[in-house]
Amino acid sequence: MPVDLDAIEETEAPMSPGSLSSSSSASNEHPQAPAFKIPSRTIAAVEHPFLVKNLDKGIETFGPNPQFQSVLDPSKPQLSVPIYLQPQDPTSRPLMSHYASSHNVLFKITVPKRTGRKRKRGSHEPWQGEVEQPVQDVDPSDTLRSKTGLDDPKILRRKLQDNPDRYEAEAVGVIKHTHRYRGMADFNYSMKNNGFMNDFTDKILSGEVSKFREFSLKPGVDTTPNQAIIAPPLMTQINVPYYYFYSQNPYVRVVDTKDGGFEMVNTTSRVKSVGFFIGTSDPIPTKPTGRPRSKDPLFDDVFRAMKILLNERPVWTRRSIINKLTEVSYDPHHPEKRLPPNLSQQLLKMAIQYAGYQFKGGPWRDALCRYGYDPREDPESRKYQCLIFRLRRLQVGQMGEMWQELRKRDIAGVKATNDENTETHIFNGKTYNEDGKVWQVCDITDPLLAKLLAEGSVRPECDIEGSGWYHRGLWAKARAIMKCKMRAIQFGRALKDEEFEEALKARDESPDPEAAKSIAIPTPDLKLTEKELEQVRGKKYKGVGRVRDSKRTSYHFPGKRVQRKLRKGGLGEPSQSQEGDDGEMAIDEPGASQDRVEGDEAAIVEEYGYDEDDEQGLGDGDAGELEY
Repeated sequence: MPVDLDAIEETEAPMSPGSLSSSSSASNEHPQAPAFKIPSRTIAAVEHPFLVKNLDKGIETFGPNPQFQSVLDPSKPQLSVPIYLQPQDPTSRPLMSHYASSHNVLFKITVPKRTGRKRKRGSHEPWQGEVEQPVQDVDPSDTLRSKTGLDDPKILRRKLQDNPDRYEAEAVGVIKHTHRYRGMADFNYSMKNNGFMNDFTDKILSGEVSKFREFSLKPGVDTTPNQAIIAPPLMTQINVPYYYFYSQNPYVRVVDTKDGGFEMVNTTSRVKSVGFFIGTSDPIPTKPTGRPRSKDPLFDDVFRAMKILLNERPVWTRRSIINKLTEVSYDPHHPEKRLPPNLSQQLLKMAIQYAGYQFKGGPWRDALCRYGYDPREDPESRKYQCLIFRLRRLQVGQMGEMWQELRKRDIAGVKATNDENTETHIFNGKTYNEDGKVWQVCDITDPLLAKLLAEGSVRPECDIEGSGWYHRGLWAKARAIMKCKMRAIQFGRALKDEEFEEALKARDESPDPEAAKSIAIPTPDLKLTEKELEQVRGKKYKGVGRVRDSKRTSYHFPGKRVQRKLRKGGLGEPSQSQEGDDGEMAIDEPGASQDRVEGDEAAIVEEYGYDEDDEQGLGDGDAGELEY
């Protein structure tokens, strides 16, 4: 839709083949293309996104008061020209134009009027039909069909072909700046059935002062079912279409299947696990779901070595079975062959899930069990129960420690094999390794703990959520003593077994979970400094209240908790009103329900419900957490 910029008087420059005048003379020896003069008129163009067949309706789409003057002068800042796709709806959001510099020539082409006569296509026979009327001197703008978009392109091309010497082409001017519409239209919410909006449009938007006075708002609150809710001024702020670059994912491959077909495989997707992570009460799986997709040539050798170890011992921690891999003779034809050190983590991860299953929680949590073996049915499996402690709790951002390093070191479940030390899964009471947090009863060689766990009585039924085949009192003592010794090793404190006499005096029986929330075990005072306490808890610790004289640690009961306290009895004596399970009695320790004081975590424990991490020593108030 070209707009004349000014009314500058220009010279006519008809460019029809019959009446073209070249401004340059062409020599016979060196012919040159003719040059034509273009008027100095400058024109601004607005590219309408529609096919305009009715000029009046096309102009209506620019609004009731189109401001074309703002786009006529290219030297001034160009404002966007709004265009309304639904000019009759005042709530519709307009499209805004985009200004672009251009250098186009606007042509006016005049072709003869079609007379209706016909002749055979491609022949030079005389015309048949109506006689051509003489051309009358009339205003051509009244007969221009192109003005209303009624010309068929085929007819126009035929006119030019049939009248090569009778059409005229005139350069009107140069288009140096153009307004285009390249954005997407916003969503439109129709308000034609909204009574308030119709009344507002008729009286306010009409611009008539007399109607302004007729408009009024209804008092009160509209509680009718069809409330007049005005649509927001815009639905979306995205007006530029997103270029999707449609193409095949470069990481997708087509692979052949066993039945002769093919399937699409994403090479970056996570490998599907073939193993089992079951709950404490789930049935035992007998075999894996399938063979993992491993192309490592050592996979079969590692799997055979793990099968040999699982046949010798049905339950292993991942750390202990990895430590023993390099000692296994996995090839019966070559007994001297051993696996190489430093096997990759990915290889070990896939071999572990293929060799056995694991529990999500309970006394054998995170241990690798042989397929088909159920430790919950075998009292002898208590020597394979797991004690889990997380002793490393450094602050994120501490000097020399990055949070990525802490996270990777804390959660790494499978580590590469190492020939330097294959006894990291053993706890001897003097040293321990930080390459894992899970220890099995059979891997504890500390004399005090080994004797305590070996001589402990067997429960009549397995506690699948907590202490397994051990009584809860004995399990709490073992956890408290072991963690106290590990803390002493961590901070360089020397402890003797005689210092745990008070802890060993605690009852071994299991209190009723409905009666007690925790078992308080007295442990030696390590006299940790504030910096050491901060390292233990992973944050700055500020005690509240008095300093405790008695140092205890608490063991949490898994399962349901009740909001009632034990009736007070003597130290180590059973409660008078609460019976334990299977004839066992509940133990009531003094101080278990004391107010929270400095260094006391037993009081912290009682404020919260049971959490699996607490039972396994993974939370702030974890089972076996020492109180200083």
